[in-house]
Amino acid sequence: MVYSDYDDWAAFDAPEWAFSKLLPCFKKSEQLEAPANEEDARSVSSQYHGTTGPIHTSFNDWGLRIDNEILEAFKSTSGRSTRPLDPWSGDHVGFFTSLSVIDRKQNKGTRSYAGSAYLAPSMERANLKVLCETTVSKIILDNNVAVGVKVLHKGQEHSVRTRREVIASCGVIGSPQLLELSGIGDPAILRAAGVECLVPNPAVGTNFQDHIISAVGLELKKGDFSLDSLPTSPDFEAFQKQYMTTREGPLAYAPGTMGFLPLQALVEDAELEEMIRQIERTKTNTEFHKKQLTQVIEQLKSPTSANVQYLVIPTQMKFEEGTSDQSKLYGKFHAEDNDRVALAVCLQYPASRGTVHITTSDPQRYPQIDPGYLSHPADVKALAASVKFAGKAIDSLVDNGKIARRVSPDVNNGLEDESLQRFVRENCIGEYHGMGTCAISEVVDGHLRVKGVKGLRVVDASVFPNNISANLLASVYAVAERAAELIKEDGYQGAFAKLGPDVHAHL
Repeated sequence: MVYSDYDDWAAFDAPEWAFSKLLPCFKKSEQLEAPANEEDARSVSSQYHGTTGPIHTSFNDWGLRIDNEILEAFKSTSGRSTRPLDPWSGDHVGFFTSLSVIDRKQNKGTRSYAGSAYLAPSMERANLKVLCETTVSKIILDNNVAVGVKVLHKGQEHSVRTRREVIASCGVIGSPQLLELSGIGDPAILRAAGVECLVPNPAVGTNFQDHIISAVGLELKKGDFSLDSLPTSPDFEAFQKQYMTTREGPLAYAPGTMGFLPLQALVEDAELEEMIRQIERTKTNTEFHKKQLTQVIEQLKSPTSANVQYLVIPTQMKFEEGTSDQSKLYGKFHAEDNDRVALAVCLQYPASRGTVHITTSDPQRYPQIDPGYLSHPADVKALAASVKFAGKAIDSLVDNGKIARRVSPDVNNGLEDESLQRFVRENCIGEYHGMGTCAISEVVDGHLRVKGVKGLRVVDASVFPNNISANLLASVYAVAERAAELIKEDGYQGAFAKLGPDVHAHL
């Protein structure tokens, strides 16, 4: 986690999102479980972690043998032998074992997430009603005031009025879709979809960003274990019994061996300068986009910026099959193969941007999603250079007899720039870290209120104005906690409206 990322958010005319404002929210959501391992205990500071929040964080109590081998190979190849003092202190450049959201105390061996941590304890509240199998078809606007929503429930359409505000938390795909269905967006997009434009805002549904993943594949030595062979392992029954009795072992494991490096350390000066020139030549239509790319360039220039994430995936990644059907992304190719693992290589600050837009007024039709992965040539070069470094680290394990071989990129093609650029284009996916389609300063203001509308906010990752060097989970919880503070500060600026009978009672 890099705290300057959130100060960069604040630079978009949103001082409410400076890291000094967010740190209490990160801590409020977290319940760090005391590490049993002395090295893990030294790597966390109470200054940066919460201990009483609803989301449990903990270190793994089990790992692959190869985890430590890969960690040491990366330290050696990068010349960074010391781990970050606390990877959550604002500087996580280097290699380390990360926390995960596994509850190892109260509901031992289970994932701690929004459902278990926030929703379940609130289900008996009188002011909460959850409707399943329900689709919100549009937000009802009356003179640009959000006065309710229309929903499809059990085959019937209902209008539900709001007493205070409407808060859209539909995610990076669903939130822009809902705004556009409600007449908030680019007039040309809405007109083509058959929706009347009530609040023009061309920024809705633009600025889609994600972390882009490629990977280096490696084959383990015969007899070494990864999760490739977990379902067919003769030890699987023992692993199941271990989990049922102690809630420990491989069935309570989450990938956590990782590291971050500045791109500047991975490329020659001339190559870095060319990437920067490519970004500088990018056509920008708004000051917002121009400022975004300026931030991306500053990250590329910085010798301390965590531009690239490396993460050990405890099974192989099969891009050829998995990009079209992601149920096939992980797992063994053939039963007789040695086990494999993948080393994911993830760009943290891509220059590429995508879009999410409706093509119809039907709320049950998916919007058109163009993620724009690697659409910017600088991203292709950056990802290829990052894979090249990973390949060198993995080749050192082959040379030292720690693993059988590097599987991909194909060793017969070497690690040449041109072949690696082709490789990453053919072997990449998004990291499910989508953000930005209802961005702060463009679609919502610093209090997450939709511009041009009263009584309507968006609270989810779609409001992130620019990318961050981190998995999104902790930031999403912190944004939600911060949003709750801002809503209370504003004193609920909703409005009553006459929408006919109140339908809450019989939905």
